[in-house]
Amino acid sequence: IDARFQIRGTQRNRVAGIVIVGIDDSTFTQFDRMHMSAQWPFPRRYEARVIDRLHQAGAKVIGVDIQYTEPSNSPSDDNALIEAVGRAGNVVLATTDVGPHGSTNVFGGDAVLRQLGARAGDSSFVPDSDGTIRRTQYSILGLKTFAVVVAETASHRPVSPALFGGARKAVPIDFAGPLGMIPAISFSRVYAGTFPPKMFAGKIVLVGLTSPSLQDEIG
Repeated sequence: IDARFQIRGTQRNRVAGIVIVGIDDSTFTQFDRMHMSAQWPFPRRYEARVIDRLHQAGAKVIGVDIQYTEPSNSPSDDNALIEAVGRAGNVVLATTDVGPHGSTNVFGGDAVLRQLGARAGDSSFVPDSDGTIRRTQYSILGLKTFAVVVAETASHRPVSPALFGGARKAVPIDFAGPLGMIPAISFSRVYAGTFPPKMFAGKIVLVGLTSPSLQDEIG
């Protein structure tokens, strides 16, 4: 499979409408220089501000690959994040903690997400024996996967499990190319508002960890 992707080459058109906002090493450095909290997890008001920035910049969908199934130690920060998600109205949140019938406890439960106009998707992957992720599926434990929910939110149409050969069937990921194919910008730059004006307009924006030291990369 790897050799076939190398022969086929890159397919940049497949990711032309996607941008990554990465919580990278530069983000931690910049926050430390600004005397802000530079330890992960950040205060949730940081993510709230980034979501507001992306919404104001015209993002089509904001997919946040950070799990919010438990409250933080700051109710005001939690509320700031919930309110930002509600203002945006197009946020998809990740979780690996799935309850009966695909239910989640993101922000306290699915009823809260519906009120906010947000959705949750399962961000789990099962790596191959060599540790490489090559496959995904439509749903896990009854909850649609993160990528499927992002696609549905972007298109305003449901994705059929038949495209996967069934809801639980693992299928190969159609990679567009190697790591770094998708345009990326540091979380700290979005937080500060120092990004090109049209960078996010009409785009699917994925927010998540890209620092190798945290061993949980979205890119």
